[in-house]
Amino acid sequence: LGWNGTAVVGYSIDLHERYNGGLTFNNRTKNYNVFGSLSHYNNTGENQFNFDKRLNGYLLQTRTVDVWNNIGKDFRLGADFFLNKTSTIGFLVNSTLIDRNTESNGHTPIILESDNTIDQILVSQNFQEFDTQNSAFNLNYQFKGTKGTTLNVDADYGHYTNFGKGYQPNIYYDETEQTIESSNANRTQ
Repeated sequence: LGWNGTAVVGYSIDLHERYNGGLTFNNRTKNYNVFGSLSHYNNTGENQFNFDKRLNGYLLQTRTVDVWNNIGKDFRLGADFFLNKTSTIGFLVNSTLIDRNTESNGHTPIILESDNTIDQILVSQNFQEFDTQNSAFNLNYQFKGTKGTTLNVDADYGHYTNFGKGYQPNIYYDETEQTIESSNANRTQ
């Protein structure tokens, strides 16, 4: 019975900074229990990929660096009301919001294997954005019967939204990486 809660703060750094923070609380009496939490995080990270591929007499040596950032918020609130010794009614609300952005930069020399010369160099970028909004709602009732029996009734509703878009320009240069030979771009939404 009574109040309790926690607070958490975190921070780390390697190639990029990351931090998070959160609060939780609970208040319980003989008649009710109220609880909740709130958290926020901002994580930035980096991935590096090296990929070699042989295709129709060519060697493609792709070197890619991805930098991503996630910003998220989580919210939770609930309560249980003890109507009597056998009946409890409660609700719970959960919500998550996430914004994710990724930028990839690739550099691919396309090497003719017969004489080990660079035919072209592909420089590619990829920009992606994702937004996620998820919410869930629960209404519940519990009845404790005789001889250890329990009846639980739950009504749940969820709303989930994901949106993403991307843009990827590809530029093919000559072997000196000074003259553009061709280019194309892809867009998704």
